[in-house]
Amino acid sequence: MVKGTITLADAVKGDIKPGSVLFIIVRKDAGEGQRGMLIAAKRVDVQGPDQFPLTYEVSSADVMMQGTALEGAVRIEARVDQDGDALSKTPGDVTGDGPATTVGGAAADFTLDTRI
Repeated sequence: MVKGTITLADAVKGDIKPGSVLFIIVRKDAGEGQRGMLIAAKRVDVQGPDQFPLTYEVSSADVMMQGTALEGAVRIEARVDQDGDALSKTPGDVTGDGPATTVGGAAADFTLDTRI
């Protein structure tokens, strides 16, 4: 399990609208600046900026492909997506990258701070 708290930077609070979707994504750690293989994702309906800070938890129930283990070194990222489509990135979406962590390790807290 990977867990932590996601906060919002003040500069992007106005971009967080009710009806948006927060996607929390866990990838294998492929090294700094590298995008590792997608392991798990969690979808959270967004009510607005007051929903943050948000405590999250991604577990083996959230793995993307049956038989994939949620284990080892991972990186966390998240995006508040305005249209609710995990594949699209549109202007106004807000993103943030979490620290490298280990499944079952210390809390992976991070901030959503980048506007697409």
